[in-house]
Amino acid sequence: MATRCITRRCAGLTSATPTSVVQGFIKTATTARPFHQNTPRPVFEFLAPRLGAPLQPYTLTRNRISRDSVRYFSNNGTPKATVTTFNPRKNDDGTEQKIEITPRAADRLQQLRKKENNPNLALRVEVQSGGCHGFQYVMSLCDLPANISRDLFSKDPVQSGSFSSPNTPSTDPNPMPTSSSASKSNTPATMDLREDDTVFSYISDHSHANVVMDVFSLDALKGSKIDYEVKLIGAEFKIIDNPAATSSCGCGTSFDIKF
Repeated sequence: MATRCITRRCAGLTSATPTSVVQGFIKTATTARPFHQNTPRPVFEFLAPRLGAPLQPYTLTRNRISRDSVRYFSNNGTPKATVTTFNPRKNDDGTEQKIEITPRAADRLQQLRKKENNPNLALRVEVQSGGCHGFQYVMSLCDLPANISRDLFSKDPVQSGSFSSPNTPSTDPNPMPTSSSASKSNTPATMDLREDDTVFSYISDHSHANVVMDVFSLDALKGSKIDYEVKLIGAEFKIIDNPAATSSCGCGTSFDIKF
């Protein structure tokens, strides 16, 4: 009896169709399991939304600079320049006859003014015939009228003649030489301004110097510079860069002029 039952069960299993077995396997494999549904998926931290204030949209704004915040560089000081302060003269082509006073010459004249306690002190430059090259310049100290010294840009004519100054005596037996040839000059340190003279002034914050020339001297020295040189053998005022000079002497005071 027992043998017959086992035989029937085996026959029943073997008689089952292969299709039903495959369908049962697929059903078992596709059945969702509870632990897969309840297990949450891992979430990365950088993917999680940030909690807080909402992000504001970034807008590009153009910086506006107000006129009040802008600083401009300005120079309120007096510019360094040589100007004609009395009786300007012109060439045949209409250009003005000028000379240039270097800062060193202006500083030296300023020192002499303080030393003599004379604000009207000026340097007179004259061109005379003589020397080894035909012409030579002679320099000496003189006094300008007080009104010329105070009102530098006034072009009012000044009457010719002598103008005495209480600060500097007119009979100074030993005037301070300002050039190697000043002691040989026949023109002493006078206090006069002639009608045909031209006055040039160097104006800056620290120096104020005046140079006087007559009409012939200015015509021979126009375009040149008045400098002050300090050497081992001494110091002196000199004329440099004279465009009208064709040749000069080693002493520096004698030169030839092309007309």
